Amino acid sequence: MKPERYQARANKGNAMIKRQRKFIQRTRIKRRPPKPVSKERKKTKLQQNKDNPYSRYWRDKCEPIWRAIVLYRAGNKSKISACTHNLQVHHLIHRSRSMTRWDLNNGFVLTAYEHKFMVGGPHGPDAWMFAELLAKRYPEKLAWMKQHANDQGRVCWHDVYVQLTSIAQKET
Repeated sequence: MKPERYQARANKGNAMIKRQRKFIQRTRIKRRPPKPVSKERKKTKLQQNKDNPYSRYWRDKCEPIWRAIVLYRAGNKSKISACTHNLQVHHLIHRSRSMTRWDLNNGFVLTAYEHKFMVGGPHGPDAWMFAELLAKRYPEKLAWMKQHANDQGRVCWHDVYVQLTSIAQKET
């Protein structure tokens, strides 16, 4: 048997351990209870974008269709040099203008060289020469461009996509 003084020390040690445990329990970070799980599945980002007619999903689907229609109407040739290779479609009114971005009159077919690097091309310091070329060869394009230069507003991309696909089906 242990003497009483040793027993008293053991009891003090046990009491101290109990106090430390209570302190640790009080200072623990309390976790939030888990959120209740709904029975409906959350929609994916893609599905959310498909459901929103103003989303980039629909805007990005319009680009290749618009390009194909404009190229088809131009006979798959550049309107300046009549070349048929490396074609690009130039927006007469900048593509940031959503009201005219996918308008079929806003497209002008050029080769990549004519579009970016040619003197008198639509980009760069000699853009005025391109405007003169439009005035001489394509006055109807220049008139359309001046008429719609300040169009502003919000466009429903899904509606534009539907219109472009119906035009593409009729023309091809």
